[in-house]
Amino acid sequence: MLEALAVAGAVTTALKYAIGRARPFRDRGDGYLLPFRWDDAQWSLPSGHATVAGTIAGVTWARSRCWLLRSAATALVLVVGGARIYSDKHWTSDVLAGTTIGIATGYGLARSEESSHAWLLLPSPGGIRLCAAW
Repeated sequence: MLEALAVAGAVTTALKYAIGRARPFRDRGDGYLLPFRWDDAQWSLPSGHATVAGTIAGVTWARSRCWLLRSAATALVLVVGGARIYSDKHWTSDVLAGTTIGIATGYGLARSEESSHAWLLLPSPGGIRLCAAW
């Protein structure tokens, strides 16, 4: 989970900095871009809160078969995204982009850790050997 949050957070922060989209409360319209500025009012796209919620949901969906946990993770995404739009902090597209980044990163990294093979270094008489395990 922490690895997925770190990767998704890094991607989101880099995109916010590179895109520089104004937040809705600035009343400059959804097409106003001012990239490469360290200004939170210009860091609307993608939504960081939606990225975190999406990452949690992605990891939960990849790791759990419990419908209750999956439902809670889905509800988290909907509530967080809705709150960011309702509070005039993000455009709908900001939330969709952040959620997509989070779900893709969380689900992808969680599934990749479930790989069916691995490389192992094992001690052996006379040294160490490299083995593949399936």
